[in-house]
Amino acid sequence: ANFIPRNATSDAQRGSRADGQDLIAAFTRAGGLYVTSRRDLGRIPSETNSMMSKRPILGLFARSHMPFDVERDPDVDPSLLEMTQAAVQHLAGNENGFLLVVEGGRVDMGNHDGCLHRTVTEGAAYQKAVEWALENTEPTDTLLVSTADHAHSLAFNGYCGRGSNILGLCYGVDPAGEVHSAEPNLAMDGLPYTVAAYLNGPGSVLLPSSPNALVDGKRRNLTDLQAEAPSKR
Repeated sequence: ANFIPRNATSDAQRGSRADGQDLIAAFTRAGGLYVTSRRDLGRIPSETNSMMSKRPILGLFARSHMPFDVERDPDVDPSLLEMTQAAVQHLAGNENGFLLVVEGGRVDMGNHDGCLHRTVTEGAAYQKAVEWALENTEPTDTLLVSTADHAHSLAFNGYCGRGSNILGLCYGVDPAGEVHSAEPNLAMDGLPYTVAAYLNGPGSVLLPSSPNALVDGKRRNLTDLQAEAPSKR
């Protein structure tokens, strides 16, 4: 939306630029290759040759942010791994080397949403991209840096038995202390609690608009199915 004027549309998406410029049209007129789908992106490596490798590529796959990986349509939306692969394979033809910045930005947004399922699956998607980059670049001439810019207020609750689902309820420890028991641990209010919890944000029990808001001063009695749901907050 930020690449085309307000009065224009591209791939059924209305633009939002106030200056009237169509940056996509300007990019393609200058010889750039514009792609909008996973299928388009997948064609790039097979078409790469000496001439193609010199063409800049612009991939815009969503009006704003890409969908979370767990909600991604694999027929339409490329994964972070696939975008990383396409970028490295295209840029590798540059004899002067290249700088590539890959951001798993939706990890942060999952945390802002207070949704651990989205956060964890986004982290796994980022890890796949990093692992591929490590395996498919030369360590002798490649510097790969992986870092985070800040943290979030995520708490891991205590005394969860080994084998408890990190996205689910905290189960008790068996007498041998090796695996979790069949019963969830109960807090002082007599209700089960999750392995991990956000102490603030949209899922806070203190927010009246939260799905977890206190009812008559009491927490929700969560089940495993509810706790492990992709949209759970």
